Amino acid sequence: MKTIKFAKLFVGKKVFITITIALFFLFPFCQAFAIWHPTNGPGRVETVNDLVSHGSYIFAATNEGIYRSADNGLSWTPSMYIYQREICSFCISGGRIIAGSPNWGLYVSDNYGNTWTNIFTSDFSGGVKLVILDNEIFAATNHGIYKSSNGGYAWTPINNGLSNLSVNSLLVCGSYIYAATMNGIYFSTNNGDLWTAVKMDLPNNKVYALGLDGTNLYAATNSGLYHSFNYGNNWTSINNGLNNYIILCFDFSNSGIFVGTKGGGVFHSTNNGSLWSQVNNSGLNTSINAFLRNGSTLYAGTEYGDGFYRTNNDGANWDSSIIGAPDLSVEFLAISGNKLFAVAPGEGIYRSENKGDTWKEVSTGINNKWISFIHVNGSRIFAGTSEEGIYISDNEGESWTWLAGGFSGFHPYGMAILGSKIYAITYGGVFLSTDNGNSWTQITNGASNFHIYSIVIHKSKVYVSTDEGIVYRLSDQGNSWVALGKPMPSNNCPAYLFSNDTYLYVTTVDWILRSSDDGLNWGKSSAGLPPYYSKSPMFVHGTNLVTAIGNKVYLSTNNGSYWDPINNGMAQYAIQNVLLIVENTIYAGLYVGGVWRMPADGIIGIEEVSEGIGFKIIPNPMIISAVLQFNDNFQQAEVSVTDFLGVECLRKQFSGNSLVISRGNLKSGLYFVRVSSEDRQITRKMIVE
Repeated sequence: MKTIKFAKLFVGKKVFITITIALFFLFPFCQAFAIWHPTNGPGRVETVNDLVSHGSYIFAATNEGIYRSADNGLSWTPSMYIYQREICSFCISGGRIIAGSPNWGLYVSDNYGNTWTNIFTSDFSGGVKLVILDNEIFAATNHGIYKSSNGGYAWTPINNGLSNLSVNSLLVCGSYIYAATMNGIYFSTNNGDLWTAVKMDLPNNKVYALGLDGTNLYAATNSGLYHSFNYGNNWTSINNGLNNYIILCFDFSNSGIFVGTKGGGVFHSTNNGSLWSQVNNSGLNTSINAFLRNGSTLYAGTEYGDGFYRTNNDGANWDSSIIGAPDLSVEFLAISGNKLFAVAPGEGIYRSENKGDTWKEVSTGINNKWISFIHVNGSRIFAGTSEEGIYISDNEGESWTWLAGGFSGFHPYGMAILGSKIYAITYGGVFLSTDNGNSWTQITNGASNFHIYSIVIHKSKVYVSTDEGIVYRLSDQGNSWVALGKPMPSNNCPAYLFSNDTYLYVTTVDWILRSSDDGLNWGKSSAGLPPYYSKSPMFVHGTNLVTAIGNKVYLSTNNGSYWDPINNGMAQYAIQNVLLIVENTIYAGLYVGGVWRMPADGIIGIEEVSEGIGFKIIPNPMIISAVLQFNDNFQQAEVSVTDFLGVECLRKQFSGNSLVISRGNLKSGLYFVRVSSEDRQITRKMIVE
């Protein structure tokens, strides 16, 4: 555990006692870190809808929110404030960046994407493309064009003259605005008050995108690409070499015209579109939704999980950069040395060597990627699969080998290790291996039900729980099971077993229970938790316990006597599934959302530090009041009570060797009592029930 010693307070010879709720505010230097952040995976963004450069950053509008890169696309950081909300487009207005979402309206940032504010919450129904003209914002949607004259806070429909309200894109050319619709092109010369149709005389007037290069206007339709040299009065087909691909975006530079297509990658022309050549080296044969140019570098945003590409030689070669979105279901986490492993069922095993900043799939050799667990035993890693038994890796996941002596027809889904003995739970009961997994023997004697929920080692004993609600302990001889009974009635069957040096824990449908006598008697350990757990998982790290219920994570720093939520920054719609504490970081695997992490400095691992002062809090937990009983007499002392927002609730002075604290308006939760003087200090934990 990490020990934190407080700085001394020198104010005459007064003693100060500070009771502070929530460690985030007891330690200001940790406050910025006490927030959940998604790691960059495992997984990736499926679709990049738009790209824009602002300041020294590149921003990507994706179906998982906004991502920002400070290194020209080598790595990406998601925005916490709009995570998992689709963003369609950007526009820049001075120092402000504006982002449009089809279902969440508009977001703005005035600090280069550090924070975002939702200024308009209307549903744009299916998509929104933004442009700015004369300090007015125009939005193209599936139900018409809208205009805002006050920075996006209020919008007015401007559809006079449009025969089709399904608008795919907008283009500004001087004082003109062009609109690409599913029934041709329209333009306006009066900021959208009136729209006039552009005569194209095409076999099909569905227009998907518009491009402008000087006085040359380009229109991408479902019958090909067309070019006009006089702002749309006349049109010429320029499709030689495009292979009938629909065009979604344009880029114009001194080296020619680039177009991004639907399913065909990138095409390039050096003669104004008379002839096109495909430039998809590095496998860029996908849909290109957006281009962004920075000097000689061209960036491309793609669909279908192919991420972000860039070229410095006009498309001869492309470098890829996955925009790592946490979009996979993660159902198991493990640590081996300094490497973090995540299991995504159906997708395989992923490994991170930098605490989740980046992830790499490491499933080579595993035929069935429906993996139920991984377990680390020294330098060997075990992986259980749904149909093929157990695989092992002796090189940190780089390759995997099937254990031929594994389970025939049984699905292993959990493991525990005691010395040289490896226990695996399956749908056929518990199996034992004494040769590092090369061969297995079934242990069934004494267990009336073979559907095992979980297995745990507690005080050198092996325990399992079943769907009958019974907890079993393996006999001293290791060849039979001893029933310890049901911790709760049958309608609250135990699911997961956990343990630390003091307690054996079990989670049920309604409660978390703990036993201090090795499973003979059980008591509730659920203060501070909501009433429904759905057999939630739990992770034990000394006296620190972490559990996930619904879409919230809860922490107990006192063996489960009381729980506090720690969800600051967690995605609103994510549901936690597995938890892991490594060093001073808490990791959470989500059903949909990959792996998230929260630095735990100032949250867990704080030992009570004493330098010359001894006192007790009686009772603890406190219900109505508590007494601080000191070993020494003090001439002066001062008590202050602060809530989790840093607002002081109570302050008073006292003298003597004891102090009564009344609960007053203090809400239930974990508090810390701090005493300090010129030459001594102490911190104590206190719970208010």
